[in-house]
Formats: sequence, structure tokens, C-alpha cells
Amino acid sequence: MKKYNFNAGPSMLPREVIEATAQQCLDFNGSGLSLMEISHRAKDFQPVVDEAVALVKELLQVPEGYSVIFLGGGASLEFCMIPYNFLIKKAAYLNTGVWAKKAMKEAKLFGEVVEVASSADANYTFIPKDWTVPADADYLHITTNNTIYGTEIRKDLDVSVPLIADMSSDFMSRPIDVAKYDAIYAGAQKNLSMAGVTIVILKDEKLGNAPRPIPTMLDYRTHVEKGSMFNTPPVVPIYCALENLRWIKRQGGVEAMDRLAKQRAEIVYGEIDRNKLFVGTAKEEDRSLMNLCFVMADEYKELEKEFLDFAVSKGMSDVFSFITTAYAAAAGDQGSFWGPIGVEYYYNISPTIGLGAVASYAGCKAEDEKTRKEDLTESYFTVMPSVKFNWLRKKNFGMYSALSAGVMFFSISCNDDAKKSDPNAKDESLTVFMFQATALGAEFGGEQFRGFVEAGVGEKGLLCAGLRYKF
Repeated sequence: MKKYNFNAGPSMLPREVIEATAQQCLDFNGSGLSLMEISHRAKDFQPVVDEAVALVKELLQVPEGYSVIFLGGGASLEFCMIPYNFLIKKAAYLNTGVWAKKAMKEAKLFGEVVEVASSADANYTFIPKDWTVPADADYLHITTNNTIYGTEIRKDLDVSVPLIADMSSDFMSRPIDVAKYDAIYAGAQKNLSMAGVTIVILKDEKLGNAPRPIPTMLDYRTHVEKGSMFNTPPVVPIYCALENLRWIKRQGGVEAMDRLAKQRAEIVYGEIDRNKLFVGTAKEEDRSLMNLCFVMADEYKELEKEFLDFAVSKGMSDVFSFITTAYAAAAGDQGSFWGPIGVEYYYNISPTIGLGAVASYAGCKAEDEKTRKEDLTESYFTVMPSVKFNWLRKKNFGMYSALSAGVMFFSISCNDDAKKSDPNAKDESLTVFMFQATALGAEFGGEQFRGFVEAGVGEKGLLCAGLRYKF
């Protein structure tokens, strides 16, 4: 069974990226040496760094006067390096979660820190609004996506002071106006690579102004001047990042990543909001498209373990990635949908649809215990022949094909009695029918789609294309 990783990090990577990286670990560019053992100064590796830098600049349209470097230490080291290099007297921080708070703590070692706003008293369930940045602040630091709490700043802020952003968990998920920032940093293990490398984008003219001696390894100028090669860089994670940057470009760039992130979130948030078993934890206007946090409604708390066990049995790993003593008190349950996860499998039952399907099944079960079976063995990965997805893909029906997958799962899984009487015929006929309905819906519009489905299913009263259903 194919596993789908919903963990908050490291992320799931496209299979072709994993395979390409693995091949180079066996034999790098036909050299007979592993990528894991070559010198970073080998003539074949410098082009890897050069191409990766070029792709970051191309995909994000980084303007002239900015450098892109690859470092170790994760974003947590940047919490220290940012104030070391940029804080002169005073820095402003927007406190939107654990990582913002940690960054603020490190900055206090180097100068005055002003917390311009915080949503801590509301358990970080929203992004603060209507705050003011001191005019004499050296910079404003923001964390654009908050993994634990499921909130996200999905626009480039207009502020009167230099802007610095930790984009660790939404880097490369949408277009950004790099010119609005003096620095952007991101641990790559969320949306771009395996753990071990951090990407930093720096405005060159802002370096070297700090009023303090900076240790060589913590001075951004060291790494800019040496092209990320001052010391041995994380070779394999950088190569993995390169393969994923190539992959993102083939998909259509960050614009395509943005569209697909919105489509994934629409499906899952729609189910969370519809289903009485679940409650979203973040304010709707600030919901993250990367980390979709929810809790079981109070009256259904006892179903939490059953829901988790069912998800795991279908190959969905770490849907509840933050059920630990520390995190359960913060945001509850979570599914993390990084850039590659819902894109690679978009036409082959994306894990996002899978989560919606599992949730809807649980809801259908809870709504009427007397008429729904408690058998949770039906797999949404097997009831839909992939040839049908391939046909729809060629027809470019896009979003409707994704929706149909979830609807088919709901109708087949919840109709246990009919399925058991003639399981093969029911599965096949309903599967083909739903794909045909999807095609009509995409081509002719919602009313025709609904009418076709109702005509085909008749007395069962099935409605789809975003409409509610009842069996």
C-alpha cells in the first residue's frame, strides 16, 4: 500500500525526486562515486549549486541585488543569525505562534525587541490585525505560516521598515514579491527538500551594517562571498532541493503550486466545516493552506482513536501529527499538505481527498448508526480504476475529477448493504457513472451535473459537485 505522509515535517516528496536523488547517491553523474561521498569542491557539484540558485531566482522572480545561499542549522539557527546581522538597535516581531516566539527570544540577545501584536491569548488561532510598527525599528520579522496552529499570512505585507520573513513551512507554495523583503529564510524540509538544508534569500546592500563583530560562520557575507561553499555544505539535501525545484518548474512553477494548494484546502476545509464530527481550530480568514488543523467535536471525542486507526489503515501517515503532550494542548489534530503531496497524486486520489473521504465516512456513520455499517475496511485507493483518472486527465477536467473521487468514496463506502449484495457490479457501475458525471459537470456546469447525477442514482438522492448528499 502506498503511504501518504501528512506529517508537519519532513514532508512527502514526489516519487521521481526521491528516485533521482537515490540514483545519484549510488553513482553521481557517472563518476562511480556516491553523491554522499564526493567532495563539495568536485567539478561536477558546483553546477548543482549554481542551477539550484538559478531556479530559486527564476521561480520566485528574485530581482537583481539579492543573493541565494544554502546553509545548515535549520531555521532555528536563522533565529539567531537574523538579529546578529540585521538588528542594530531595535527590532519588531509579530508573534503568531511558537516559532515566532522562539525567533523573538533569540533577537532579545542583540537589542531591544518590540512585540507589535500577538494572538497568544487566543491560542494563536488568528493573525493579528491593525498593528503598528515603530518607525525606528531596524526590521519587522514575521512567520508566514504557523504549522502548529494552522494560520498563514498569504500576502506580502506593506510596511514602512525592512521586512524579514521565516517562510519555512510555505516556501515555494505561492508567488511572492521578493523585492519587499530584506531577508527570507526557510528550512527546506517542508516544501522543498529533505531535512538538512536551509535556503536564505538576502538583499546584498543590507549586509555588513551590524554594529558588532560577527563570528565567521554566522556572518551572511561569508556564505554569499563563498557561494555557500565556505565549509562543506549539506550536499545531498542541496541536490534533493535541485531535483524538487526542477519538478516544481515542470508543474508550472509557484503559480501552479498556489492553485493546487487552494484546491486541496477547499476540499478538506469544506469537509471539516460540513461534517459535525470536526471543528476547525483557526479563524476562517487566516486558515493555512499548508497545515489544516482541526479537532473532534466534543460529542464525538470517543471516535478520535477509531478515526486515526482507519486513516492509518488506508496508508495515511501522521494525520494527527501533533497528538503529543506538548502539541495537543495547542491546536489538536492536523493534516499537513505541503507542495508536492497533493500535486503528485492529484489525478491518482490525492491524500487531501483521502482525508475528506475518511472524514465524510465517519460523519455518515455517526449520523445514523442504525442504517450505516461499522465496517471500516473499504479503501478509497482501490475502488476507482486509475484508467478513469487517466482519461479525465487527458480531458483536462481538473478540479471536478478530484471532487468526483471523494464523492465516489462517500457513495460506495456508505452503501454497504447494496454493495454486499453484488459488490463487483455496484463498484464498477457506480465508478464509471461518477466519472462520466464529472465530465458532464465540468463541461456543462453545475445544474446539468446535478441533474445527471440525480437521474442516474434516482431514489438514493445523491447530490455532488459540492452539494450535500443523503442516503
